Amino acid sequence: MRRKIITRRTAIREGLHQYYTGRPCKHGHLSPRTTKSCDCTECIKTRYARTKKSLILEHGKDGAQDILRKAWRKGSAKHREIVGKEAYAEYMREYMRQYRLTPTGEAITAKAIERYYAKKKNNADD
Repeated sequence: MRRKIITRRTAIREGLHQYYTGRPCKHGHLSPRTTKSCDCTECIKTRYARTKKSLILEHGKDGAQDILRKAWRKGSAKHREIVGKEAYAEYMREYMRQYRLTPTGEAITAKAIERYYAKKKNNADD
């Protein structure tokens, strides 16, 4: 299977989350890279699996899930705390405006609008 080679800049401009260079990463993986960090997706999976495995060995399965969930929440809260609530809210509004311009965002927005009006119509019929 041959993948389409696309630059990171083009992927960002088109609103894609991943791009493919056609060249292996430093670990030899020929897989797409993320536009956010430029990391190879295979390396990300390997790193996550290694972290999760060590947490499971140390804290058990339930303990590992709790730690990973808390770390994710802490990261989100820390970001909000650093920039402030108003700035974070503005950032999220702008992010969603930009997301809605992508093909995926347009499709999701269209479905949400359809559901909204279908529900409104059903309530009016009652």
